[in-house]
Amino acid sequence: MRLVRRDGGARIIYEARAGIPAEHMPPYLLGTALGALLHQRALLPLHCNAIVHDGKAFLFCGDSGAGKSTLAAVFEARGYPLLTDDLCAIAADAQGRFSATPGIPRLKLWIESLTALGRGGAEVTRIPWYEDKFEVAMSRAAEDRRYPVAAIYHLRQAGEDAPPGIHRLQGLEAANAVTANIYRRRIADLLGRAPGYLAESMTLIRSVPIFRFNRRWGLENVVEDAAVAEAHLLGVKVNQ
Repeated sequence: MRLVRRDGGARIIYEARAGIPAEHMPPYLLGTALGALLHQRALLPLHCNAIVHDGKAFLFCGDSGAGKSTLAAVFEARGYPLLTDDLCAIAADAQGRFSATPGIPRLKLWIESLTALGRGGAEVTRIPWYEDKFEVAMSRAAEDRRYPVAAIYHLRQAGEDAPPGIHRLQGLEAANAVTANIYRRRIADLLGRAPGYLAESMTLIRSVPIFRFNRRWGLENVVEDAAVAEAHLLGVKVNQ
């Protein structure tokens, strides 16, 4: 599959190679192709999910496998509306205040998470190129509007040199945490967007607190980790 035409960021026109099953198209178009479109529109797409509390968006970023979606599912069960999963587009207004846009109303969960969280059912659809990863409809989606970004958490695995917990990042560490989580950053580089997203990242870390969340991998820890994150975000002082 390849993106064959760009039209001002208004449309995605694609061509599927021979033999590509039709069911492979929607996940690809709503992932990589959508990321390319967002970069073309000069928006900042982050590899993260977002929950809503008190009219503000709290973003959780991290590499694939960091537990973003599982954590989001636990937050949803606790009553927090989900704004998006996996891909979150944010943008600044003229005053440098960032807001997040609602994404696709579904979660991507591995079978182990589905089982542990009791989220199996008729609304579950297998992602075509995985044997054991599924899309699950959000049961508590946020309203269809933009939300000010209150804080961003970068999920990392805890270890001997990184004890479990949450601490604020400043300066270069904060900038690196943001740029490392730009969705399909290589596409932005090819489009000549590097100066733009670097400038936006600098503006972002000056207006939104960036935190490192060292968490313990494993489903047995995710509920406790969600409680830690919840207690922390409830105490975040919002600048916007």
